[in-house]
Amino acid sequence: MYKPCMDRFHAWAMASRLFRDGASVDEVLYRLREDGCSKAISVGALVDGARMPLTEAKRTVHESTIWADVRERDESIFRDDLT
Repeated sequence: MYKPCMDRFHAWAMASRLFRDGASVDEVLYRLREDGCSKAISVGALVDGARMPLTEAKRTVHESTIWADVRERDESIFRDDLT
């Protein structure tokens, strides 16, 4: 069932709190997706919350098991950013 995501600032703040509390990247991505957040918001959450470089955050989200079901669909979008 579709659930609209909180705005990006709340999503990033939640991710920062989760990271501060010791959550793994997969745990944070799972929580964001469960809360209806997009891949783009998830990328931003890794950049902001985990202080991950943008290219690494894009690759991490795109290649994660959390987003595996849409990886093929998004391959052309992310291909240029990941090479």
